[in-house]
Amino acid sequence: MKPIIEIVSYVSAGPVLFGMTEAQVQNAVGQPLSTIPRELAGGKSANYNSFVVHYSADDKVVEIGFDDTAKVIIDGIDIFEDPDALKKLILKDGCPYEDYGMIVLLELGISVGGL
Repeated sequence: MKPIIEIVSYVSAGPVLFGMTEAQVQNAVGQPLSTIPRELAGGKSANYNSFVVHYSADDKVVEIGFDDTAKVIIDGIDIFEDPDALKKLILKDGCPYEDYGMIVLLELGISVGGL
């Protein structure tokens, strides 16, 4: 069964809150499978089974990414399972734009690619 992750825009993704330290994230979700430095951005990335947590140079969560092995929900939309997810997200956001092949939805606080 896929883990269910509810995104709360600009606040959290499941138990991981933006601004948490690495120790707080590990307390909430356990040890990562691996951790690698983010050379260009500073900080590091911690890889888990179905998601990755990116930390800033001052050890705060700044980004959380998911692959399709997770069940990711935002505003009732199942991002990976709903065939109309991208259309619904674009309509809900109202001001999408494309950047480096990603659809950026600032109102929702997310970016998506590969849908």
